[in-house]
Amino acid sequence: MIRTIGSISLFPYDFDPAGWARCDGKTLYGGDSETLFSLLLDTFGGDPNQFTFGLPNLDGAAPKECRYCMSLFGDHPKGRYEGVLGQAVIWAIPNTPDTTPNNLVECNGQSLPTDKNMYLQHLIGGRFGGAEAGKFKLPDLRDRYPADCRYMLCRDGYDPTSPRDPFVGEIVLLPFEVPDVQPQKWQLCDGGQFSVNENPALVHLLGSRFGGAGRVPDLRAAAPPKCNYYMSLKGVMPSRA
Repeated sequence: MIRTIGSISLFPYDFDPAGWARCDGKTLYGGDSETLFSLLLDTFGGDPNQFTFGLPNLDGAAPKECRYCMSLFGDHPKGRYEGVLGQAVIWAIPNTPDTTPNNLVECNGQSLPTDKNMYLQHLIGGRFGGAEAGKFKLPDLRDRYPADCRYMLCRDGYDPTSPRDPFVGEIVLLPFEVPDVQPQKWQLCDGGQFSVNENPALVHLLGSRFGGAGRVPDLRAAAPPKCNYYMSLKGVMPSRA
């Protein structure tokens, strides 16, 4: 699966998928990912003179039994972020015109024009407060920013009700409720049950990790106000590193 290099995803596994590294503050050798080295340099530690770089430490920000991982490979961040429409993601790459995808905007309570973001406005509505005519507000997650990171929102991405190829079990943060669709693609992380028979890959990955086979984690307390964590029931099976 091709992702934007340096993108950060939340996984409920007890391992790092191949091509990804846990964001636990570790130091990596630049040869492990020369492009990522050039993007992060010493933002999170390491020594460029020694050809090393650090990853952000997001263990404290991750919900229990989950981990944030960074993609070591993929498309250069200049361009488009391949994510779900409205998805809020932690972004760790320093902000320059050449390192921020053109479809990501900062979650700082800013307003977007409705006429250029009609479906996103339909999904979010006025849940984050009033805005001037012809505009709608995004969530303000600045009090949630981990050190030297920002929350960015994908303003142009995959329809959350349409097919996409995330990892099985991948967790996304959305500032709205995903409309019910059949067959169900995303399930709210509220500690509820999913069909064991229809989702054997997810059962294999999670086991009884969240209180029994066929149960998703309860991340309601970890989600920012008026936002929700959703888990992908279908998708690409992750390989172990």
